[in-house]
Amino acid sequence: MFKLMPIGLEQKKSFDFLVLRLQKLKKVFVLRCNIHLLVGHIIGQILQFLEYFQILFLLHTSQTLFVSFFPDLVMQCDVFINFITTFLFLSF
Repeated sequence: MFKLMPIGLEQKKSFDFLVLRLQKLKKVFVLRCNIHLLVGHIIGQILQFLEYFQILFLLHTSQTLFVSFFPDLVMQCDVFINFITTFLFLSF
């Protein structure tokens, strides 16, 4: 049904050029994707750290409020804050 036509030298050069161009574009695309993934991972780690910092700040603020109202709970808050800070240092 189909006949294979012989490829001329000019067609082969343009085809080789097209293949090389596509390979170069693929490398650039993969490099850009890797950079985007790396930047996204770094931003995610920063946001996660800030979230932990916010939790620690809220716990510290609530601890100062507990001092005046519930003196027996202050010790429990100290233990909880020490546990969270230890967990943070071990996770990094």
